[in-house]
Amino acid sequence: MPGECCPGKSASKRLTVGGQEVGISEFDAIMRKALELGRASDDEIRRLILKELKIHNYVPSAAELDYLEAMWRAFKKLRDEKKHQRRE
Repeated sequence: MPGECCPGKSASKRLTVGGQEVGISEFDAIMRKALELGRASDDEIRRLILKELKIHNYVPSAAELDYLEAMWRAFKKLRDEKKHQRRE
């Protein structure tokens, strides 16, 4: 299981942000919170994602939009997968 190797360390996921691969701490928890918003507007979900991302990760202000876009792409993919699973 992710994170089991190193007690106290959070599981992370690697994403491409601004052309570079970076580790995102608490990725799963951030996505879970975003999915829990259900029918919230995209703007509300994006605000939550950025807020949570900045709580658990260092996000340089100059790269904030790059991080948000990478997380947003990952969120939309996950949301689409969940919708597809519910239809089966």
